[in-house]
Amino acid sequence: MIFHAEPNCWLERAIAELESRPVVETRGRKTLSLSDPVKEARNKILRRRASVIQRLDREIEERMRPAKILHLTEMLESLKVEIEPHGGVPESWN
Repeated sequence: MIFHAEPNCWLERAIAELESRPVVETRGRKTLSLSDPVKEARNKILRRRASVIQRLDREIEERMRPAKILHLTEMLESLKVEIEPHGGVPESWN
């Protein structure tokens, strides 16, 4: 049974349809449009936060010194303030 006069007209139609629509990537995180020095400063803060979280986890699991835990949580709060001018606080920090 023949549906179309041309054998590959559905391919041509599909290619024309794809060319008419711009490709917009919707997966992954949205990238921040920051200058290189700001990105570098933001990444330093992010790495420092990761280090503080590792230290806090180790402190909770092994030693349980309340003064040290309090100090590390205060450091986390200060990093929130510090990262604000460098693109804002990530949602995962709240």
